[in-house]
Amino acid sequence: MSKKKVIIFAKLPPPYTGQTIGTNLVKSQIENEGKVKVINTSYGEIKPSQSKLGLVSYNIKFSIHFLSKIIVLLNTIRKHPGSIVYAIGSPTLSGHLKNIFTVLVSRGKSSKIVLHIRNGNYQEIFESRIAKRTAMWLRKVVDTFIFLSESLSRRAANYIPGRKRVVVRNTIDKKVRCSPDEVENKINGRVSRDQLRVTYLSNMILSKGYKDLARAAVTIAESTRGFDVQFDFIGDWPDAHQRDGFERFLEEHEISNHCNVRGRIEDRKVIKNVLLNSDVFVLPTFYPNEAQPRSIIEAFNAGTPVVSTQHASIPDYVSEGKNGFLVNKQAPNEIADALRLLAQVGRWRKLAHGARSTYEDMFSPSAVRKQMLDALHDS
Repeated sequence: MSKKKVIIFAKLPPPYTGQTIGTNLVKSQIENEGKVKVINTSYGEIKPSQSKLGLVSYNIKFSIHFLSKIIVLLNTIRKHPGSIVYAIGSPTLSGHLKNIFTVLVSRGKSSKIVLHIRNGNYQEIFESRIAKRTAMWLRKVVDTFIFLSESLSRRAANYIPGRKRVVVRNTIDKKVRCSPDEVENKINGRVSRDQLRVTYLSNMILSKGYKDLARAAVTIAESTRGFDVQFDFIGDWPDAHQRDGFERFLEEHEISNHCNVRGRIEDRKVIKNVLLNSDVFVLPTFYPNEAQPRSIIEAFNAGTPVVSTQHASIPDYVSEGKNGFLVNKQAPNEIADALRLLAQVGRWRKLAHGARSTYEDMFSPSAVRKQMLDALHDS
């Protein structure tokens, strides 16, 4: 029996965020298994976080843009009745409203509605005084909710029945995947180098923890137990004002010579090389919507040990003594201590091998692809 058409109604790059890259990867996973129609709802830029005027302008423009895409979705479903509609579930009020529009347009005309939950706090929409009733309505009419890990799925167990919850882990795209030989060469090459190379790669949002990593760099520089370490900060800034303020912080604390602020990198092959050249990946996130950061999986793929926080689903796969270290949120001193341990080459080699093993065991593209196809096409 042939598979039904899948209509992907979600944001694709640009901008390059975990969400948009994830949707693009889902597209590539399923497009060879049947007909896929993509309706890209992206506005092409990340939401500004500082300027109130800029935020209002963005919201107005994006709302108009989104409504135009809803009309496209309606017309597409009319042309292809019985299709499967795939969209991204959101715990925010604005995102929830978009989900309602999406489901209203799809209900009764599609054969299945799937919401992919890529955040760690989706259950909060059911606890909202404003959205509780509509959230319960969504629970009733949506056929399948995809979660990124078992622990994230369990968080919603009080609101969404088990028969509607499935788990599909994240994986990574072909351009950033490293071969076993590339990883082994990287690990062997570390022996002849004293400098520790540390990478932060995410959007430059304060709650992603980049400032905590910078404070850890200050702690290391001021310590009598200092060591040779270089920091790369890679990611898209909401605005120039925040980047300028961060660079001033580095200069004021006299660590700018040890820190590269590189901005956004869109070329996935360049990101692969960055991760292969990196010794440690640090993501000290306390981002409220965090779920399963794809950047950590990309780092594991390159045999790069990870320092991250006990947040969202991260403790499900970042393991102390196996592939990295877990620290408390907003704890620069703990980050600095973890980096001191990773400066020990013998310890680092063990964790680098563990990082690659975690990638192969939990996030292989073939296993994740099967999970996604089953989630979409199983009745």
